[in-house]
Amino acid sequence: MSTFSHLKQQAKVGDPQAIAILMNRSFQRRGVTASVITKGSCLQVLLESSEIPQQSTFVSMIWMGIHKLAIAHIHTVEIYGKQVGEEIPCWSYKIYLNNESDQIAQPELSVGNNLIDSLHKNLKEPLLEQLAKRERTPQSDDITDHKTNLGSRFWSRLNFRAAIYGFLMDVIGTELTSFVLTMFFSIMLAMQGKSSSQIQTELTSNNFLIVYRFFGIIFSIAGGFLTAHCTKHDKILNAALTGIISVSLGCLMTYTNPAYIPNTLHTMALLLTIPMAIAGGLIRKFLIKKQMRTILIA
Repeated sequence: MSTFSHLKQQAKVGDPQAIAILMNRSFQRRGVTASVITKGSCLQVLLESSEIPQQSTFVSMIWMGIHKLAIAHIHTVEIYGKQVGEEIPCWSYKIYLNNESDQIAQPELSVGNNLIDSLHKNLKEPLLEQLAKRERTPQSDDITDHKTNLGSRFWSRLNFRAAIYGFLMDVIGTELTSFVLTMFFSIMLAMQGKSSSQIQTELTSNNFLIVYRFFGIIFSIAGGFLTAHCTKHDKILNAALTGIISVSLGCLMTYTNPAYIPNTLHTMALLLTIPMAIAGGLIRKFLIKKQMRTILIA
């Protein structure tokens, strides 16, 4: 028995790994990766790509492929389309399998009733027939267009508005905290009988600067978190963009000042800004994944 026939037999008994392998032999040529799991009588398919997978095309292909497999214990198929870098699927679609009438039931998670018509129009390219095609010759025009659009695609991944929000969170939060701490410590030192010059010396000492820089790092994390919260995709990339903006303006305002005396703590804080902003994005991404996992388990 050939590998394809063996996979097909495994898929017919509902093996999610075999189903995923068969799908990916076709979908990956289109730049889409499929992940498959089963929950009771429901088959869940997650489609991921650098661009949002075309809903009507992939829903129709999966519907025809699953219909041909005729898996006895599978009664519904949930399909999710997600762009790489996003945490939440861009679209979802649910199919009720009815082997007797051979019809698609009204989808529970549809985003448009016109997709039912699209399904029947696109059934000329069924999934299992696609799986038998081992090679696909790339079109030269597609390759040229891909190279041409690489730069524009990268820029389209950047959300400057979200990055500015994160930057403002970093700067305003740091400056406001610095002002409050300065006022607080100044009052405390004045109550101890310190003179103005002594207070100024104390406030510029390393001990106080460490406290200021600590809160600066906290707000760098908060800025990256806010950026990741405000953008729907490429959360880590845009969180890093927030850090880059903060560092760039920080260097511009600091090192172009003739009166500035190089300070090790300040330089270290600048170097930590981008990693801390990324850390904020990672925290937001982790929380979203935890939330999605809870929803799926429920």
